[in-house]
Amino acid sequence: MIKKPLRSEQYSDRQLDCQQALELAVHYVIDQAVVLGWQREEALLARWPSCSKHPYRRPA
Repeated sequence: MIKKPLRSEQYSDRQLDCQQALELAVHYVIDQAVVLGWQREEALLARWPSCSKHPYRRPA
């Protein structure tokens, strides 16, 4: 289960809290990819490029 933010409005550690909340889910997905036959390195390298193409990504 992914933990929700501490508050609905922005706060100084919100991004860090999000990162920590997603960490276990990301590890689970990587582990599942390995079980299905992907190499861990492939899965690790493949996970981030898709984020940069996501339609909801904020411009830099």
